[in-house]
Amino acid sequence: MKKILVVMFLISIFSSCAFDMLQDNYNKANIGYQKLFYHPDFDSLDTYAKIGRYIQQRVKYDYEDDLKDIKNPYDTLVSGKGSCGEYAILFMNIAYYGMGIEMNFALVHTEDRAIVEGGRLNHAIVTYQNDIIEPQIGYKVDYAIKYIYTFDEVFSY
Repeated sequence: MKKILVVMFLISIFSSCAFDMLQDNYNKANIGYQKLFYHPDFDSLDTYAKIGRYIQQRVKYDYEDDLKDIKNPYDTLVSGKGSCGEYAILFMNIAYYGMGIEMNFALVHTEDRAIVEGGRLNHAIVTYQNDIIEPQIGYKVDYAIKYIYTFDEVFSY
């Protein structure tokens, strides 16, 4: 019984640190220093779905990317690859010009679609008012949001 309690205690300590580690990694990635950029294509991207299709056609998911250095939206488009965080920031950038809205960057846990006390975070999405959007496809999803960076926290003008 003591072994079980010790293991449960260690798991709870480790899993409660996972959020802090992910949050710290995003902070270290200079998420708050992103630069907005405009492209004429963005003018016609006036729905979540159109933005999602635009990104899908130009950016492939980078499974080897880490959170140490998140590219700005321009570099994500030019490189043609990005992590979920880079997809989210690019989506926010395009929505700013195409839809005239300031979205938020959010961290979630996708495996069980709910965050419990001490849960792990493993994905970045975007939000606007009551909409939670998967930036890789441009559709609404139902994830429990654990942490949000506002538009102004992500982009410097």
